[in-house]
Amino acid sequence: MVDEYKSLLNEREESKNSVKYTSCYQRFSKPFVKLVILLSAIAMPIFFTVCYLRHEEWAKILPVDDTWVVLSSDLNMYYLLHVPVVTMYWRNLGVKTLLLITLKEGEEVDDDNRGLHTLLEFVEGYMGVKVIYLRNQTIPAGQFAQTVRSFAAGTEFAHTLDPDKTVFVTSDVDFFPSNLTLHIPKTHRGKEIMLYDVGCCGFLHWHGELYPMYIMITVGMTVRKWRDVIGLPHDRPVDSKFIDTYVNKTFDNSINERNEFWRWFLDQRFFSLKMKHWKDEHEALFNKTVETVDRKGQPRLERFQWPEKEEFKNMDVWKRYESAHIAPGIILDPVWETNLPFYEKILRPEQIRKLTQLRKDVLKFTDVKQIMANHYHPEKDDGYWQRTFHMKGMFNHSDHLNNAFKP
Repeated sequence: MVDEYKSLLNEREESKNSVKYTSCYQRFSKPFVKLVILLSAIAMPIFFTVCYLRHEEWAKILPVDDTWVVLSSDLNMYYLLHVPVVTMYWRNLGVKTLLLITLKEGEEVDDDNRGLHTLLEFVEGYMGVKVIYLRNQTIPAGQFAQTVRSFAAGTEFAHTLDPDKTVFVTSDVDFFPSNLTLHIPKTHRGKEIMLYDVGCCGFLHWHGELYPMYIMITVGMTVRKWRDVIGLPHDRPVDSKFIDTYVNKTFDNSINERNEFWRWFLDQRFFSLKMKHWKDEHEALFNKTVETVDRKGQPRLERFQWPEKEEFKNMDVWKRYESAHIAPGIILDPVWETNLPFYEKILRPEQIRKLTQLRKDVLKFTDVKQIMANHYHPEKDDGYWQRTFHMKGMFNHSDHLNNAFKP
């Protein structure tokens, strides 16, 4: 954290020397510019100190330094463009990121896809994200991408880590936690599994079995426990074909016979069934090693109850809300602009600038209309979605769509 602080200070000094604040002198008086610089110099160390102390406090009771948040996506920029934002936030908390990307048949990651190349260069090079590529076989790419999070502990990369010390926490690209103690198991107390927001999602039925649906935001476990619960081999990695076959077999090879809504929750259907079976076989161990969090009564910043921009100005987000579940789709300007006041509350100004520039650079080479034409989300027809993001005529409000897309 301290090294990162020094690095950012150096970046700021280099920027200062090269730009020489010409534009500032043109717009403002010299004393005003000096005041802004002074306040920034004071504020940045305070921000870093708070983050550092928060990290140190959590590190006393949690294996933060050995924790990875597991995110996933296919190449759909509707979701993938959110990865740098949420990764930046998790990194501020001291948590590393493992990103699982699903490739469809015929898709490749190469320099010809300039938008994708720009994004990956940022998350891998600048953010230090570990990226693993998988390829769907028979399961639709979107659902496969979400479900593979349960198999992160079976990847070749995971087999290079200490399975008893390392913790993998599954999460979504549109979810932001405020308190790591609700998401990472307290391994020093013998806890190896943390199930967050239990009771959120009702129950599922499969072949006469009734079991709770656990939400994948978030599930935290040691790598060893992930392998135990999911039923992964401890002595060798698994590949895409193994995952596809294993998930299909779990549901009697009937996944593609189900409707789109059923498949949307495939990841939670799969994980919840595996957790149910593991609990049935190891009830005493479940009671000993599992922590659960019921967040009923704890307010969350939700996309369907989004505050107005002015309300954000004087808001202490994490005093008011326990977590945030924002709207995806920041490829569209109205969604980006709606989410931005929240980002400005949880990220540093220079991080916002980097993310804003990255978004512009990626969207130069992204066919947003094609993405939206083929996109599905179970909430997209809800009234709040239409009201909050002014869906009617949204394309006309997205500046980058006014320019011809050039692959």
